Amino acid sequence: MSAARRRHWADRLMGISIDYSFAIQIASFLILWVLLKRLLFDPVLHVLEQRETRTSGNRAAAEQLAEETRVLAQEYDERIRAARRSALEQAEEKRKLALDEERRVLAAARNAGGAQLDQTRADIRAAVEVARVGLRRDAADLAARVAEKILGRAAA
Repeated sequence: MSAARRRHWADRLMGISIDYSFAIQIASFLILWVLLKRLLFDPVLHVLEQRETRTSGNRAAAEQLAEETRVLAQEYDERIRAARRSALEQAEEKRKLALDEERRVLAAARNAGGAQLDQTRADIRAAVEVARVGLRRDAADLAARVAEKILGRAAA
C-alpha cells in the first residue's frame, strides 16, 4: 500500500468528529435503558424471583410432605406388624385352648369309656358265671338223662 493511501485511511479513521448527534444517540440510549429497566427488566426479574421463591417453597413443601408420608408409612407398617403379631398371638392362644379342651374331652371320654368298659367286663363276667352255673346244672341234668336212657332206669 502506498504511503498516500495509508495516510488517507488514517485521516479518515482519526478524523471522526463527534458532533451533537452522537451525544443525542447516547442520551437516547440511556433514557431507553432507564425506561426499559423500570418498565421491563425490573418487573420481569421480580416475576422470575417470585417464581423461584414459589418453586423453592413448593419444593420444600413437597419434601416436607414426602418426609411426613414416609413417617406415616413407617407408623402404618409398624401398626400392621403389631396387629399381625397380636392376631398370631390370639390365634396361638385359641389353638392352645382348643388343644387343652381336646385333651380334657379325650381324657373324660377315656375315663368314661374305661369305666364303661370295666362295667361291661364285669357284666360279661357275671353273665359268664351265670351261664356256667346254668351249664353245669344243665350238664348234670343231661348226664342224668343220658344215663337213664342208657341204663333204661333212673340213676341214683
